[in-house]
Amino acid sequence: MSKVINIESVKDTTLYKELEKRNNADTKAFVGNILTLCDEASDRAKQIPKFFSEYTLHDKTHFIRVTELMAYVLGNSLKELNDIEIGLLILSAFYHDQGMLIDENEYKSLDENEGYLLFRDNWIIDHANYSEIRKQFESSFISTEERERLSSIIRELDAAMLTDFLRESHGQRSHDYVLSTFTSERILSVAGSNISNHLAKICLSHVKSAEWISGANGLNYDENIGAYKVNAIFLSIVLRLADILDFDSDRTPDVLFKSIHFTSPVSISEWQKHRDVNGWEISNELIRFTMYFEHPVYEKTAHVFLDWIDSELNHCHALLRKFPASVSSYKIEVAEKVDRSRLGPKGNSYLYHDLEFTPSRPRLSRCLCNRDADVLSLP
Repeated sequence: MSKVINIESVKDTTLYKELEKRNNADTKAFVGNILTLCDEASDRAKQIPKFFSEYTLHDKTHFIRVTELMAYVLGNSLKELNDIEIGLLILSAFYHDQGMLIDENEYKSLDENEGYLLFRDNWIIDHANYSEIRKQFESSFISTEERERLSSIIRELDAAMLTDFLRESHGQRSHDYVLSTFTSERILSVAGSNISNHLAKICLSHVKSAEWISGANGLNYDENIGAYKVNAIFLSIVLRLADILDFDSDRTPDVLFKSIHFTSPVSISEWQKHRDVNGWEISNELIRFTMYFEHPVYEKTAHVFLDWIDSELNHCHALLRKFPASVSSYKIEVAEKVDRSRLGPKGNSYLYHDLEFTPSRPRLSRCLCNRDADVLSLP
């Protein structure tokens, strides 16, 4: 997707151009401040790769792509939004992932963080290949070359583990960062009101379920900001869809982590090469990504990711259908399901069959009971 969205500045995005074109006197200062705020978010995100050298994370490129993808999600509905709504969308694209940053002191003290230690123990249990690779790495019977290869895989999995830990909490961390940084700052004020609380809640919403997005959690259809009304629920929907449609970001589905074994050619770093989308279309009629792979695990990984997108599309469209008549003009212009017809092997390099073994619990229980009975009956 990065090959298609070649935008280097927020000034060149469809949303910001719309704001500039309007040139409203009462929001002019706010529109100007957006550029400064986006630059600050981008500069801060530059620190993230320090701890995640194995693969690209949430950075300026991702922020700009999300901003532009918002225009695809909105379609003609963009013109129906007021200046504050468009401004909040742009800022949410740049601030929703700020919680992924971990500073050096926090990073060094992770071994003293009870929450992280519990998460790490559970993650290792759930990813049996991690222990498998560790055991092989610690063997005294492997070559130097093999040890170096295993070390590289362990680094990938360690980075994946830490990323998963931060991902679980980054929505709340982003929310808290926005509030602690901007609650008292005039730079995030418009129409006489500081909007940091609204921005923080929209950022938090993108990691919550679609059902969570409601007045009960501080997000409303008709937030009053000065003389403007802001539909924070709709903005939250647009953010989560634009974010997940950025297929070319860092997200690597769990199926790939679990597929990495010391005998496997599968790796997260290789997935980075294969996740590049050769072509894509996002419209009211069709959402389709064109991707061809050299290994079936990468195709499986893509299908898992597209399953996630389908789920989000389904939930967001359902939420929109429940909008009251007073805000029925707020619409998105994207299909409800991803077309899978352009995913497949590169050059007929493999035959893909999505087979998954799931043991029947009743049968497994009977087998275990019979096994124990056989053991007990041994002389």
